[in-house]
Amino acid sequence: MNRSVIEGLECRRLLATLPAGFAEQTITTFADQPTSQIFTPDGRLFVTLEGTNDTSGPADVRVIKNGALLATPLLTVTTQSFFERGLLGIALHPNFASNGWVYVYYTVPTALTPTVTHRIERWTVPAGTDVADPLSRTQIFDIAVPVGQSSPGNHNGGAMAFGIDGKLYIAVGDNANSSNSQTLGNLFGKMLRINEDGTIPADNPFVSQTSGVNQAIWALGLRNPFTFAFQPGTGRMHINDVGSSGTQRREEVNLGQAGANYGWPGIEGFRTTQPLPSIGTYRDPIHAYNDGVAITGGTFYNPANPMFGSPYIGKYFYGDYVSGFFRTIDPAGTPPLPATAFGTGASGPVDFDVSPIDGSLWYIEYNSRNLKRIFVNSSSAPTIQNQPQPQTVSIDQPATFSVNAAGPSLSYQWQRNGQDIPGATGPSYTLTSPVLADNGATFRVIVSNSFGSLPSNTVTLTVLNNQLPNAAINTPIAGSTFFVGQSISFSGS
Repeated sequence: MNRSVIEGLECRRLLATLPAGFAEQTITTFADQPTSQIFTPDGRLFVTLEGTNDTSGPADVRVIKNGALLATPLLTVTTQSFFERGLLGIALHPNFASNGWVYVYYTVPTALTPTVTHRIERWTVPAGTDVADPLSRTQIFDIAVPVGQSSPGNHNGGAMAFGIDGKLYIAVGDNANSSNSQTLGNLFGKMLRINEDGTIPADNPFVSQTSGVNQAIWALGLRNPFTFAFQPGTGRMHINDVGSSGTQRREEVNLGQAGANYGWPGIEGFRTTQPLPSIGTYRDPIHAYNDGVAITGGTFYNPANPMFGSPYIGKYFYGDYVSGFFRTIDPAGTPPLPATAFGTGASGPVDFDVSPIDGSLWYIEYNSRNLKRIFVNSSSAPTIQNQPQPQTVSIDQPATFSVNAAGPSLSYQWQRNGQDIPGATGPSYTLTSPVLADNGATFRVIVSNSFGSLPSNTVTLTVLNNQLPNAAINTPIAGSTFFVGQSISFSGS
């Protein structure tokens, strides 16, 4: 992806065009080009800025808190921002809320380390602060320039994220040398997998075929995987691989799989008659297109508190850097997956993320240097008039939760302890025969339509350790007859 050239040709658009019922706002405009972003669990947004010095200079991670840009950077590194180089990626440790660990990926100035091109560092953000401790800075992994190659400045990759296995995954471009993608002799054109401290997991797929840092290779055959994302809950990985030029060019979304080979440079898009690569297991993309240039962004819409309507929940959003459009694909479908248009007119979108607080979709524009938020803005979105109420029942006594909501074409999905209950898709839900194990379970419902989604209050079920009495009439015996004026004695148990 040749950002420095494209930027000069790209027109400056103020607002993207979005579906009816959606709107966007500009949160801030940065002094430097943003490259990646990530939300913290408490709703702060960390944004990496590329850097402005082609030789050697500072690049910041900036903090957005309560919708405002803080004056002090989270951290600063020294990088070389020539062409597509610079501060490119950021990831949070799964236990960030307790350990404060944040990871950054940046290109190292050639004059400082002529044999190292990319570096990954770990910093610690102390609890209750918005600035990383400079004394915590730890170098955990370096990516060296292949022997006999220079560093041309493009095809760096740079995305990072932790998988549900607790390992750090790293996307690395092919260094503008396509032969790198089909060798286990260097780290370029690959997806890497390392431990939180930079060591290499023993179960990586090519450990027995490689040595040293090359044992970090997890998948290969990529051109420039500028972004990728994991789906919350499932751990499914989608890798966006930027296509080449010419009639064979295809922008790809690939399903991340250990030991996969995605074919570049011999195969781009879907394989027809091309020879299979000799390393790993070849995998076709799950989605590909050629009516745009440079696939970017990428996030799954699975927030705990969704704002968008049910048609968007579980979908994968991606963008196109040059064409400025947004699209979605449904990962539940059968590949090749079709795309659905979502928006147009963005000015060089490069990364997407979903707010953990309200479920809005945030994206950054490289060309305009803007950070933007997409949200539902419609009076037709669902509203809840009567919330579910906590229930206290005895063992085997039915417990019913109900909601009263308003809006057109509503759908419902009840959840227990944050997980969907299969088939519980009405305005009420009944647990027919509770047992003691159900005591303390929490319930809520997501009310949705095409204009938005709204979670109800979360309520608790209390199951008492007793049972309703079974009453029986012993006398008179059923079917007995009596005369008028005759005394009748009743007994029961």
